[in-house]
Amino acid sequence: KKKKKKKKKKKKKKKKKKKKKKKKKKKKKKKKKKKKKKKKKKKKKMVMMIVMLFVLMIVVMATKMKRGKEL
Repeated sequence: KKKKKKKKKKKKKKKKKKKKKKKKKKKKKKKKKKKKKKKKKKKKKMVMMIVMLFVLMIVVMATKMKRGKEL
């Protein structure tokens, strides 16, 4: 009986520690997200331009390969 009681107490202590850590992390993440939102808008335009360039390059390469095979 004594061994069982000790195990239960240890489990409860671990759960309490985990809850406290999660709350602290959530507060820090919220502050960082607000700052990142402004930067993301600028990055999205750059990413879209880069993606469009890659798509154009792939299309050009694909058309050249097809023309080469046809000839």
